Amino acid sequence: MKKILIIEDEAVIAENIKLYVQEKYHVAGIAYNCETALDLYNEHKPQIILCDINMKEEQTGLDVANQICKDNICLVFVTAYHSDEIIDIVSKFDNVFYITKPFTKAQLIATLKLAEKRLTNPVFSADLTKREKEVLKKIQEGKTSREIAELLCISLETVRTHKRNLFTKFNANCIESLISKAISQKTDYNIF
Repeated sequence: MKKILIIEDEAVIAENIKLYVQEKYHVAGIAYNCETALDLYNEHKPQIILCDINMKEEQTGLDVANQICKDNICLVFVTAYHSDEIIDIVSKFDNVFYITKPFTKAQLIATLKLAEKRLTNPVFSADLTKREKEVLKKIQEGKTSREIAELLCISLETVRTHKRNLFTKFNANCIESLISKAISQKTDYNIF
């Protein structure tokens, strides 16, 4: 049973979410503010976080997400906001899902099932080309794109294309996240 942390400053909404999900998921806790959210996260290490964006304090759910997004978790933003600006901000996180309020139990459970599938269906080496594996190895060694191009005798643009493909396949948005996910999935890359 996957652990879920609920970050929601509205007690009624938080309790409703808990009622919706507790049959299929272990609710590690409810945080009504950002400080408590970080404490509960560090204590329980949930795999999925349901996070309101607009909290009634200086910090937002996005601030909390920025502090914990380094780990292999799924973020499900639960919010009344659906502007293009918010969508653009949210899309920068790895393993992110988004559901707007109000929502039904069925909608929330469907979103959580997708999040759970994302966690349990990692990228396997068969999904990577030979060249992508070579580029991934060089990235892990700390090589720049230019150095990778020279070492593998390919163009800089080809390296960039392979890196974009790797970011997509690992659902990563930065080098650190890419390396972390490749290492944590420990598939047969023979590179780490």
